Amino acid sequence: MRGPQDSLETPSSPTVESTPPSCPLSGRVMRPWWHVPVDCKKAAPNPFARVYYCDESEYGREHPLPTPADVASFYELAAYYTHGSSHFSDGGPNSLLDRLRVHLAWRADFGQPLGAQEVHSLVGPGPADICDIGCGGGELSVALARLGHSVVGVELDENTVAKQHRGHFELVMGSAEHLPESVRRRRFDCVVLSHVLEHCIDPLSAVRGARGVLKDDGVLVCEVPNNAAAALRMRGPAWEMFDVPRHMHFFTERSLRGMCEQAGLQVESVAYAHYCRQFTNDWIATERSLWRALVSATQVPHPRPSPNSKLRAWLLLAATLFAPARRKYDSVRVVARPGSSRSTRRVSATNDVA
Repeated sequence: MRGPQDSLETPSSPTVESTPPSCPLSGRVMRPWWHVPVDCKKAAPNPFARVYYCDESEYGREHPLPTPADVASFYELAAYYTHGSSHFSDGGPNSLLDRLRVHLAWRADFGQPLGAQEVHSLVGPGPADICDIGCGGGELSVALARLGHSVVGVELDENTVAKQHRGHFELVMGSAEHLPESVRRRRFDCVVLSHVLEHCIDPLSAVRGARGVLKDDGVLVCEVPNNAAAALRMRGPAWEMFDVPRHMHFFTERSLRGMCEQAGLQVESVAYAHYCRQFTNDWIATERSLWRALVSATQVPHPRPSPNSKLRAWLLLAATLFAPARRKYDSVRVVARPGSSRSTRRVSATNDVA
């Protein structure tokens, strides 16, 4: 089975290749997938430009991987959502056609965005101990605390706006791969990893760490960008959810399942989320901005991406309106439990097919 970029050729980079890595899930040698020499959010050179892919496991990764000091520098941005400021471009006023495009996408959006109510339903009515690893801006942690739960948020980014919410939940500075001792000593009813694994140097260690702090009957909720999405095949590294070098690892449902299983977890349900937002003017303008930063550099990405536009947004809508969920939504989420014998069930969207 080909990867998310199967509709485009993926030749080797025009520069000298490093030794390809082995896939941690399949053990196979990974193939060159993208060469992205630009950090388009900074419009600066990206030394971690090579991205490899395993067709068997549907997992991708940068190679070589950055150091922790490198990772910290990735977030030195003028605007970033966890810092309390949006990096999205202003797409301007909506025309009648713009409103129609978004309305059609909204009508076809059966996704299930991750929210406090979903986590609340998983842990039951009584107060639960919840660990939100990579809590970012802290919105989910605050919402869970307001539902009566005891919440610990773990965050590595010193600039996160989660610090403004310390009175609502316990905030501990640390990384997903190396949980603080105060967290590792505890056991939780639920651990949340929402858009965290793709940012980790070692995502398998992060999932194993989450497994290690779960109670025997606890539950892990883990969401990542869905790199099987048709938008990636159309936009390449100008896709908003690709975000090299901050995203170092690239998952589909298959590879996310595989990583959970390697960590001793059994996936019991899968959900997909976020479709309609891909068709808004702001999203289109942001991806055009990313594309301009990519192609204006001395070295352009390889293969060369296509710019987003309102016309191309209509083409994406036509291609995905009735598509399976894995091709439609930009995020995929699993619910997993330690040693669970439950059979996996689909809760992703009514138009999904296996």
